[in-house]
Amino acid sequence: MADFDFEGLIGLIIVVPIILIFLGAMIPLFQNIDGRQDDINKLNNQIGQLKSDINSKEVSISELQSKLQSMDATVGEKDNMIANLSGQIEKKNQEIQNLTEQLKYYAEKEYLQDINNNYYTISNYFEFIQNQFFPIKVSISLLSITLLGLVLKVFHVHKFIINSYKKIMHKETHNTKIEVKK
Repeated sequence: MADFDFEGLIGLIIVVPIILIFLGAMIPLFQNIDGRQDDINKLNNQIGQLKSDINSKEVSISELQSKLQSMDATVGEKDNMIANLSGQIEKKNQEIQNLTEQLKYYAEKEYLQDINNNYYTISNYFEFIQNQFFPIKVSISLLSITLLGLVLKVFHVHKFIINSYKKIMHKETHNTKIEVKK
């Protein structure tokens, strides 16, 4: 028995409880790993389902993008059509404006002829009216001269004028005689 190794036995006694403690701590971990594996599998299934949902959403997104692009193209075509129609409307408005100006020009020419005819008609009426008043004017002038003559005769204005003239002439001759004497 001398060959019995106490050191090995003591080492074994120390190592066995450490191994038991280690295994005691590891067994729940291994059990937990199995439970966690189920959770991991569930999560992997959910991840797979989410990936398929994402793929279907990406397909839906690509479909919507293609529809948007086609709608953009349609809107672009509609914008081009609207621009073309706007240009045509602008041309038609310009034509309408030109035709309106031409109509105004012709209407003005037509009115000018009427205005000219009316002017000559009115001018002829005024001339006729003036011709009607000419004898009246002559009569009034003759009456005025006659009345002036009568007033001059009645108030002896002609004698006053003649006497005043003589006095003025006499003074002038008298002034010139005085100047000659000096």
